[in-house]
Amino acid sequence: MQLSNALDEHFALAEKGRNLWLDFKKKVSWNDEWSLIIVPNEAPELREALIRLLPEIKRRKYMIQPVIISECEIADCPENVIYKLISCEDMLALLKYYRLCQFASNVYVVSCKMPFGNDGMIGVKGITIDNYLLDSVFTERG
Repeated sequence: MQLSNALDEHFALAEKGRNLWLDFKKKVSWNDEWSLIIVPNEAPELREALIRLLPEIKRRKYMIQPVIISECEIADCPENVIYKLISCEDMLALLKYYRLCQFASNVYVVSCKMPFGNDGMIGVKGITIDNYLLDSVFTERG
């Protein structure tokens, strides 16, 4: 019985994430060629590196329009980026939905912990935050 309740809670949270995503898509007139960058509230160094590396990331990933959804303020977010601030609860719901299905073709999660967890990679064998973002999260693929 407890497993059933836990699954119900997970699916309810994923459904909330789906509804958030559908509302956001409608509000910004989502284009399937855009790129969604999800930024949970984690290490500020990841956010700072993301903003600093965004021109290189856009070039590597051929991003037409980057869209950042974050649960924390990003003070230096470039003007040409669509930016949405959401609550911690909404971020958890959105990530739960993302774990269930990849709801857009160009989704990147700037996190070492969510949704699947790569915690501990940075610093191993000289991997820097920049390496992690460019070579793991936003890797170039042939």
